[in-house]
Amino acid sequence: MKKSFLFWLAFGFAALLALYLAVRLTLVGIGISNIAPIGAVSVRTNGDIQATNLTNAMQLTPGTSVYAANMDDALAKIMQIPDVKNASVRRLPSGRMAVKVEQRKIVATWTDGQKFYPLAADGKVIQTPFDAMPVGMLVFSGNLTTDVGGIITAIRGAPDVAARVVRLHWTDGRRWDLTTNGNITIKLPEVGADAALAKLEALQKQNSILDRALTVIDLRDPERTLVVVRIQ
Repeated sequence: MKKSFLFWLAFGFAALLALYLAVRLTLVGIGISNIAPIGAVSVRTNGDIQATNLTNAMQLTPGTSVYAANMDDALAKIMQIPDVKNASVRRLPSGRMAVKVEQRKIVATWTDGQKFYPLAADGKVIQTPFDAMPVGMLVFSGNLTTDVGGIITAIRGAPDVAARVVRLHWTDGRRWDLTTNGNITIKLPEVGADAALAKLEALQKQNSILDRALTVIDLRDPERTLVVVRIQ
């Protein structure tokens, strides 16, 4: 059965279209042509990161083909942003790029003795210092554990103590020392910091221990509390 003229016309058109698309995609792949240029970047995040910050980090300019963009390379560059914990990148046929970002939650401040840096709950120091020391944030110094959020939660569970604590220091790689606004050093045990803080909270409510002329409150022994009196 002979094919009709319209059949061969449609067949030829389809063949030419397929050839055109194949050539365009090949040229895009080698960076010569452009198709579906990136018009915008849509961002889903648990924080406040801006789309412009992501496009700058990925080094992709509007007009770049969404198909020519290297997704692995773009993702690697996003992950270099200090406060990004996890991310994913995918291309959309419309010419948009969809980026999903999980930002680190800033819970405190870390200081090297000169500058103050944002500190995330997982112990990550964000290497972009604050302009000045933040007001109302706990300040950490020294080396850090990955459970910064844990000690912050424990301190907040003892509100009268928390109101006095101004600095935390991870000591000997295993326990915390706290410093109060009255310059008292509180030595917490390696295990059972929650219980030690609850004990100190009770002592503050009953005896105002943090208002006394002390230099050290040692809570490392669960059976007794040791103090060092400040010499006037």
